[in-house]
Amino acid sequence: MKLLITHKKDIDGLTPIILLKLLNIKFDFILLDIGEINECFAKLFELKIFNNYEEVFITDLSLSCEIYNALIAQQITFKIFDHHENSLNLGGSNVYVDMFESGTSLFYNFLINDYKKLKTKKIKQLVSMVKAVDLWDHNNSFFGDGQNLSNILDIFGRKYYVMFVYNKLKHKKNLFNKLDLNLLQVEKVRIDNYIEKKKKNIIFIQIDEYQIGVVFAGSYRSELGNRLAQIYSNLDFIIIININGGISYRTQGEVDLNAFACRYNGGGHKKASGSPLPSDLKQMIITKIFSNAVFIEKETKAFDIYDKINNLD
Repeated sequence: MKLLITHKKDIDGLTPIILLKLLNIKFDFILLDIGEINECFAKLFELKIFNNYEEVFITDLSLSCEIYNALIAQQITFKIFDHHENSLNLGGSNVYVDMFESGTSLFYNFLINDYKKLKTKKIKQLVSMVKAVDLWDHNNSFFGDGQNLSNILDIFGRKYYVMFVYNKLKHKKNLFNKLDLNLLQVEKVRIDNYIEKKKKNIIFIQIDEYQIGVVFAGSYRSELGNRLAQIYSNLDFIIIININGGISYRTQGEVDLNAFACRYNGGGHKKASGSPLPSDLKQMIITKIFSNAVFIEKETKAFDIYDKINNLD
């Protein structure tokens, strides 16, 4: 029995689930946001859940040195497949790190050594699509279809994305039929309108030596950030704040956004990174608007690691 621990936010984190499903092997998976990594691994260690698995795969997530060393100390068989700069600090033959690959492509290149059935044209194309859009490689011929996959995820959610791609590959069908493409064309118009609206609300700021554009947005953050970075090429980078998610940073220039995001407890890639919001931000906003507001304590649900296993919600 295998355990896959992967990123929940995008197709690079979700596609490794599809690769393992295509192999018909027994595995569980856990989807995590960046801010959940420490608490999740603490529970996995505390409850000795790793003992239930012969091997653990970790994809598209950057682990701290403390977690990495704890995995080794407890003699857990694991492999890491990541393309974020922070993972370069980890060593060992069980760490596969390449900033010019995606988490999915690193995992795929490992799997095909033992599972030749994954070496089909359609699966290779899927991996190339994911890699192209995750690295935001506009010049890659697979970039357009990669964007379509991301839009499928945005429209329908994680469950649908996994089953949509899995069923197409299982039955050896093309990923997009005419109906899919018509739907995606409608979505493209919606994205263009959304970006145009957000462009009108951009706020210009300066942090240290950087000239920055800031927008508040909850959807299409990668496409929005990169499009705005192209439009406002005079700016060093774009910040997208999702009040219900986190902060995203995008640039078309030479600023090292991984280094910038690290200032705010985040990280990622040189041209695309992110960081968490302050935990009390919503309370601060409410207090700013309603100065006499009194917060009523509500029961907080404890972190349930078992609820995370095989949960695509």
